[in-house]
Amino acid sequence: MTIENIVRKIVVPLTFIANTAYAQEAKVATPEQIVEVKKINNLAVTSRDNDTDWLHQEQLIDSGKVTVLIQPVEEKPGYCIVGLDGFPQKYNLPADERTKDGKLEKAESILNLAEKDPSKKFYFPCDLKAAPETPNPIPDPDAPLASTKKKSSDGKLNVGVGYLYVGTAKDETTGFNGNMHGGSINLTYQPKKKLPYLGIALSGYGNGSSTSQDIAVPAADGPLAGKLVMKGSDEYSLQTLGLGLGLIVGGEVATNENNTFGFGLEGHAGVMHDWVTRKFGESSAQYVNGNLVEGTNISNHSDKTDTQFLMYNQVGARFRFGDFCLTPTVGLRTNFSAAYPIGGLNLGYCPRQE
Repeated sequence: MTIENIVRKIVVPLTFIANTAYAQEAKVATPEQIVEVKKINNLAVTSRDNDTDWLHQEQLIDSGKVTVLIQPVEEKPGYCIVGLDGFPQKYNLPADERTKDGKLEKAESILNLAEKDPSKKFYFPCDLKAAPETPNPIPDPDAPLASTKKKSSDGKLNVGVGYLYVGTAKDETTGFNGNMHGGSINLTYQPKKKLPYLGIALSGYGNGSSTSQDIAVPAADGPLAGKLVMKGSDEYSLQTLGLGLGLIVGGEVATNENNTFGFGLEGHAGVMHDWVTRKFGESSAQYVNGNLVEGTNISNHSDKTDTQFLMYNQVGARFRFGDFCLTPTVGLRTNFSAAYPIGGLNLGYCPRQE
């Protein structure tokens, strides 16, 4: 037996054993399986180096010119290894023809960035029971791999409506407490996951108060003293109406693994315009022994409307449950001589970004 034959008998079996876990039963991954791998790694928090490596691998997958392989892990049901055929720690085209053989090697595997157990760092959850018995044909790497390329996520439009509380100056004459109530409509657009969303907020609000005071002044002198009485009333009213327009900037800062819950922060900045209308009315008449004296009726009315512009700022926390979100906000508005509170609660349709 020659030395070459001895080496072959030792090295070849060892190489076969080392590659069995990664090479046997490798199949072309389906688009759904590729999407699951992307979802896991895009939501994971990891080191800069790992994140950079995954970014390169994801760009190769999206190029449509690589073959993504997947195979179950022996004695680990429910787990699979996923890798790029012909790219052993290689992140640029073309593929390495020496390893582009339809078999999955360890150096070609994709790291699971969400897995904390070092012994399972290359394992992704999977279910291959429904996979065909016969291996799928390996496509030509030079042809676009349309069936395995995930369509990029389109931008999402979010719509919300809610309650708005607005504070303003009190008025002692009418007993107005300075509290106004209204509603808001929020429209935001998020172009892509992990990017901030932008939008506008439209609001309307108002409140009012009124009071009246009866007067009765008897004559103190003259022949009708004690008989002549002037009776009347003074009426005061105040009504405030306002409109607001603002800009919204926000973003989702955390989601759970299945993307069914998300937490985000947002800020609002804009202007408000108030119309404050004050009305005053007085009426009186003279009575003798309780009987109206004809021609003594007197009435006067006046009203005045003032306007003012105010700046406002709010911060909000958005809680997303599936495709719906609840956003409480608090802030202040000011005319630069006084500041008043503002707050709201908005319920919206916020479709998740994949």
